[in-house]
Amino acid sequence: MHFTGMTALEFPGNIEWSIGHIVAAIALGGVLATLAYAVALNGENTIARKYGATALLTLGVVSLHFTAMGGVSIRPGMETLDASLL
Repeated sequence: MHFTGMTALEFPGNIEWSIGHIVAAIALGGVLATLAYAVALNGENTIARKYGATALLTLGVVSLHFTAMGGVSIRPGMETLDASLL
């Protein structure tokens, strides 16, 4: 969803991605989300388990976002303006 949202941006320029950052972001998000579900679904239903699963899932989302954004470069471009819009 993060990468789809970024490709929906419309501006005069290009977005360039670092493949290494993309792979790392998806791996971090996937591993931490999997751990969160494992913690949430295994064992007794305790407050510590709920908070632990919540913290892991939050960490997964945040790590995916910041790792992915660390690998993006935005190159500005030129766009001609329609004089009738001014």
